Amino acid sequence: MKVERNMTNFGKRLRELRSHLDVSQKEFAHRAGVTGSFISELEKGKTKPSFDLLIKFCGLFDASPNWLILGRGKMFLEDEYEHTESIEDDRDLKKLIRSLRESPILKHTVLSFVYRFYLENEELIKKDISAKEEVSSKAPHTEN
Repeated sequence: MKVERNMTNFGKRLRELRSHLDVSQKEFAHRAGVTGSFISELEKGKTKPSFDLLIKFCGLFDASPNWLILGRGKMFLEDEYEHTESIEDDRDLKKLIRSLRESPILKHTVLSFVYRFYLENEELIKKDISAKEEVSSKAPHTEN
């Protein structure tokens, strides 16, 4: 099975992520709330992570779930999603929504990422919304 083969290589990608971040197994494990020996077992392919732990790794280290789980795309979210600023029409958004409906893993990953982003930036988001509402209320209204 393709996903199982990709998960076999998960340990190699986890080690690559940790090396890229220049952190020891012990430090990586501490940040993730697991033991160093568990990280070692993951990297050697002796055990597989839970879905929640996969999401935690992605969230803590800004790793792309697509890369970490399947070995596709780029290692980090910021690199993988650079193009999101350029959504110009509804076709891209509709394509994303269709993909979310078809893939429960993708749906959970995206919603977890968006929720985490919202929690970390709630005050900034509220200020931005308030500023836009204020500008909108001061703008002259035209009738068609």
